[in-house]
Amino acid sequence: MFNKRESNFEEDFNKITPIPIPTPTPTPTPTPTPTPPPPPPPLPLPPTLTPIPTPTSTPTPISTPPSNTTTSST
Repeated sequence: MFNKRESNFEEDFNKITPIPIPTPTPTPTPTPTPTPPPPPPPLPLPPTLTPIPTPTSTPTPISTPPSNTTTSST
């Protein structure tokens, strides 16, 4: 009789105040987001990008010889 009452008391006690059992909950580890590389420093503009005024008034043909030379040799 006493054992029965003791077991009931334990059951009632557990029902009233449940003992918190620390269950290891898998906490999601935050994955490190890859930080983008820093932007490269602005390179100085090469001097070739600046428009160089080329004299277009007197074109000098380099690869093609003058036509008068061809007619002379013939």
